[in-house]
This record gives sequence, structure tokens and C-alpha cells, in this order.
Amino acid sequence: MLNKLANLLYAVMLAFASNSAIAKNNELAIAVLSADHAQIAAYTTWFNRFELSNPDITLKVDFYSDESYKKQLDSWLQSGSYDLLYWQAGSRLKRLVKNGWLQPVSSILDTSEISRAIPRGIINELSFNNDLLAIPFSQYAWGIYYNIEIFQELDLSPPRSWEELISLCVHLKQQNIMPFIQTTHENWPVLAWMDYVTLIVGGRELRNKVANGQKLTNEEQKSLVSLMKPLLENDYLLAPTYDWTWQQTLPTIMRKQAAMTLTGQFAESIIAPQWSSKIGFFPFPEMKEMDIEMTPMEVFVVPKSSTKQKLISNFLRYLLRPSVQKNLALDLGWLPVNLQVLDDASISSRKQIINTQLKTVQQRIQYFDRDADPDIAELLAQSLITSIRERNISPFAEVLASFNN
Repeated sequence: MLNKLANLLYAVMLAFASNSAIAKNNELAIAVLSADHAQIAAYTTWFNRFELSNPDITLKVDFYSDESYKKQLDSWLQSGSYDLLYWQAGSRLKRLVKNGWLQPVSSILDTSEISRAIPRGIINELSFNNDLLAIPFSQYAWGIYYNIEIFQELDLSPPRSWEELISLCVHLKQQNIMPFIQTTHENWPVLAWMDYVTLIVGGRELRNKVANGQKLTNEEQKSLVSLMKPLLENDYLLAPTYDWTWQQTLPTIMRKQAAMTLTGQFAESIIAPQWSSKIGFFPFPEMKEMDIEMTPMEVFVVPKSSTKQKLISNFLRYLLRPSVQKNLALDLGWLPVNLQVLDDASISSRKQIINTQLKTVQQRIQYFDRDADPDIAELLAQSLITSIRERNISPFAEVLASFNN
């Protein structure tokens, strides 16, 4: 009797272990960096829809804050903790490729499937040695969000050059209106100014030199300092000493405490519907003439440590569907990488401006913080924040001068 009971228990345990192994084999582990609850809800909605149409596959999704995610990413890639990982294009992606941690997506999906869903230029940008190393699922632009009523009351138009932007700041100050609100709680938002001023002064070449802390000519240094000086020394940037976050900048615009803020399209997620018609957007001056735009891309990468290519291929095919591309990106507050899936009726007037701009632009750059050497980004961010708070160009100028030491 005891032997029969033991054999029965053994059989149950074996069946349980077998079922657990099958369940584990049908599970796709995904890690995502998410900015807020609205984005988590968007990911969850579209991931759940995948499971509904693929009942034999279970998605195990973990969400992390920015700091926590970046701290653990390298160990995850090497340990096999996840089968699919959120990441960002640009130098941050190149670092993972250089370390040999990624599995080419082009070895999992047929290239014809990919090229039908993603524009050729973006495929080229994410390819290394002819291998596509990431699948993009959204993009967003940077530019200037502004209070429409202030501009209408003062009969103002979006500036078309840096000189016009400074003139606009002068006029607003004369009307006792703070031109810009600038977040300084996090370092990275202020670095958008570095993207634009370096591009205006010396194009992509100078931007890359500054991002890597390379030696600058005296003329380059002087031009960058000269461009930023009126902005930094004339109280055109409100940067509260109690460290407002980027989420606090747009409410300041809505309340007319400042006219404008330079920020990314992720800010759309905090514009309440009742305020939407009062907030406008214009691309940063001179970028259109230079045919270049700052459009960071969000991607998924496959670690070499994953062995679940079949499950991954099913999920990536799902992400490439036009309807999923469109709606996941819009629900996240961004734009799809394939802009052809959009129609203007489905997006706000601000996104229509961004969409038009991105459809025609030939050159794209990632955000400065994503492309720059981390130590250089930190130095420049701190110098800009100090210059803004002290209304003094010197901290910023000194850091640029240090590149030549």
C-alpha cells in the first residue's frame, strides 16, 4: 500500500514538474523601463491583447524606474534573466552591440517582414555589420511647447531662427512674462539645449565633438558661448531652486507663469484634455532649414542569452503590425516609427506638426544624453544648471574650455 502511494505521489510530482517546465518554456520574460502609470497601462493593454491572440504564450512583464533599470541592464543581458528588453537607440545601443550581448533580430525574423513594416532609413540606423540589432516600436520629437493665449494676446509667432527666439524672449520679459520654464531636478532635460546650439553653430560634426568631449577650436568655443550667453544671463529661463521635475513644467505654462518650455513629446502624457487647446508646439528654430531633427527611438533588443527565438518571433511580428505600431505608440504618448500608419484625424494638432516634420526630414539624431559620453553629459548638464541659476555664462564656458586641457 505504501509503495503504491509513493508511486502515485511520484507520478503527481513528475506531472507537476513536467507542466511547470512546459509553462516555463512557453513564457516570454520582458523587462520595460516606464516613465509613469499611464505608460504601464498602455504596455499592459497591448501585451494582454497579444496573449489573447496567442493563448499558448504567457508574457511575464516587469516594469522598472529609469534609475533601477539602467543599473541592472548589463547583468540582465549576461545572465539571461529576460528574453526581450526595452532599450534606446543611439550610442546606448551601440555599447550593447560592441559588448557582443545582443542577438540579431534579422536572425529571428525574415528581413522582408521587417522591411515591410519599418522604413529603410530606420533599419539602417539600427543595423551593424548588416545585422538588425533592435526592433523599434516608437519615436518622439523634441521642441517648444507654449501657451497659445500668451502668443495670441501679444500677437507673437513661433520664431524661425535663434535670433528671433532671443528677440521673442526680450519681448516677453518686457511684458513681465517669463519666457521659459526649465526643469533642473533631473540633469538630462537641460541637455536638449546642447543638441540645438551645437547643431546651429557647427552641425552634426560639432555636436558629436562636444558629446565626446573632444578638443574644440577657439572659434567653436566662442560661438557656443556667444549663442548661449543672452539666454543664460538675462533671466530668460525660470529654474526654481526647489528643483521642479519635467512633469511640473507644463502646468506652469498652463497657468501662464511662463510662456514656453523646451521638452520632449513625452510631455503629452501630462496635458489634461481641458488644457490641450491652450498648449501649442513648434519645432526648434532652424532645424527645418538644416533638414535635421532630434527624434529619440525606443526599441526592443534580444539578449544572446535567450533561447526562445520562436516565442520572440511571434511577439515581434505582433509589434510590427500596423495597428499595434500605431496604437501602442500613441497610447504611450509618442509616435510610431512608421508614420504612414497615422492619419491626422487620430492625433492632436501638436502631433500633426511633429508628424509633418518627421515625414520629410532626412537626418535624425538621438537625444544628446543618449549619444554623449556619460561623464561629459554630467559635466555639461551641471554647468548649464549652475549657469541658469546664477545667471552667469562662466560655469558653462569653463566646462567647454576644459575640453582643450
